[in-house]
Amino acid sequence: ILIKEIHHRVKNNLQIISGILQLQSMKTQDHTIRDFLDNTISRVQTMALIHKQLYQEETLARLHMNTFIRGLISMLLQIYTLPEKNISILYNIDEIHLPIDIAIPCGLIINELVSNSLKHAFEGKENGEIKISFTKFEENKINLKVEDNGKGIPSFDHIQTSPSLGLELVHVLAEQLGSTLEKSSHKGAQFSIVFKNELE
Repeated sequence: ILIKEIHHRVKNNLQIISGILQLQSMKTQDHTIRDFLDNTISRVQTMALIHKQLYQEETLARLHMNTFIRGLISMLLQIYTLPEKNISILYNIDEIHLPIDIAIPCGLIINELVSNSLKHAFEGKENGEIKISFTKFEENKINLKVEDNGKGIPSFDHIQTSPSLGLELVHVLAEQLGSTLEKSSHKGAQFSIVFKNELE
């Protein structure tokens, strides 16, 4: 009961922070600052969603990733999708439960990559498609893939040299999971990381 209450309070505190940032975003006229605030809001809400789901789980220690990922994408579509865009989301998610120390970096990686696709991949296009794959292979490995059929990714040599803070954050989070981020740009953008599920 105590752990459940802690997750509940953390979620509430994160939602308060998110609300303050949303008020600030609505008041600013500077598009660069507003974009920065909106990105920060989605990161805070991602962590709040994890704690919300954890206090609703029976075990409290592991996150059901299928439920979490679908909830996260629904939230991002509300934040970033414009009315004139028709964006389809395709899922390929195995039955996987992760501890919070793995679930948080995974959630933030998905947040950054999908947010980036929603904001930039489909400029000048009315329709778009984003594929999210979260699958098990071998004994205890997981492959996370995010792909879109948009305009592709910039031709920088390394993620670390990207002008995007989001992609730099993804690189750091992948390292935290003991992995590296693989990227390609063929008929859109493709990102992939492989990491171990230490629970199994």
